[in-house]
Amino acid sequence: MRYYKLEQQKLRPATYRWAVLGIYLSVQLMGMFFLFIPKLEGLPAGRVGDAMFSTWSGLLGLTTALHFACFSVFAATLAAKLVVKEYCGAGAEVLLSYPVPRRRILRAKCAVFCTMTVAAAALSNSVTMGGMYLASRLFQAPPQMDVTGFPLVVVLVSLLMGVLSAVAGLVAAVVGWKKRSPVAAVVGALLLVCCTANGIPCAPRYILWVMLGMACVFLLAAALLYRVLARWIEGMEV
Repeated sequence: MRYYKLEQQKLRPATYRWAVLGIYLSVQLMGMFFLFIPKLEGLPAGRVGDAMFSTWSGLLGLTTALHFACFSVFAATLAAKLVVKEYCGAGAEVLLSYPVPRRRILRAKCAVFCTMTVAAAALSNSVTMGGMYLASRLFQAPPQMDVTGFPLVVVLVSLLMGVLSAVAGLVAAVVGWKKRSPVAAVVGALLLVCCTANGIPCAPRYILWVMLGMACVFLLAAALLYRVLARWIEGMEV
């Protein structure tokens, strides 16, 4: 916990709070647009071709995919600052000379950007869906409810999306360390998003199971990547 707090102090919380607020407002506006597409276009509710916009599960899939893309870059930025810049920058010699196991420091760094990403992503996605629900009630444009226990589904999907975004940050840390470049870290996260984000809204009615499956695969990959990164850092010479 002590090392976690020390690593957290290296960040400027105000900067990242503004970033989270910007992501939330952007996706909230997009969510409102998605919500009113059937009404603006005069589309019949429930039509199969427009289920993505006329059902709550479809809207959840869209907002979750957008949040995943944004918070993957958010996590990559944190990972680039905490891992890539410090281990590949001019201060690496000081960091590596600490009388503390290198894995413990790396674990604290990963814990910082992972917990920040999961908490911010889950909160933003849940609040976005809450805002869309209030807007649908206010303007009498309710989409079709096709999932039972939808509020719980929203919370669980949001948490799983946060986990996916955090793993994208770990992927970014590995790519950035390998290339010795913070920019490469962000590019690595963007490539991961391009390859996987479309899978989130592919089956809206089963989005919870889709997210759970993706989370399992991502976590297995994260465990492997973390071991590789830890081995690389332990092998660095002072």
